[in-house]
Amino acid sequence: MDAEVAPAEGGRLGPTANRRRDDGRARGLHPRAPQISALSDVATSEVVVLDRQVTRAEMAECVLGRVPGVVSVAGHSLGGWVAQEIAARAPEGVSALFQWL
Repeated sequence: MDAEVAPAEGGRLGPTANRRRDDGRARGLHPRAPQISALSDVATSEVVVLDRQVTRAEMAECVLGRVPGVVSVAGHSLGGWVAQEIAARAPEGVSALFQWL
């Protein structure tokens, strides 16, 4: 689960324990928006949501259809597998591959 429970005043869980900490989704932001802004002076970052694809190949094709040229690809867990698939399908378009499996 992405949302976290915010403790009530005083640091203990109380009547407000069912409130979820704001991760930006309600405002149209991706939950990884802080990382994207933190990397903005180093690189242009984009998070691709892959919620309509079924296979790694479909996910890789979706990403490859959105990238403008040579890119660095990063992924964790399934995203790492997709990053490998992207590098295998378009090795000339991937300058670096970062994965955490």
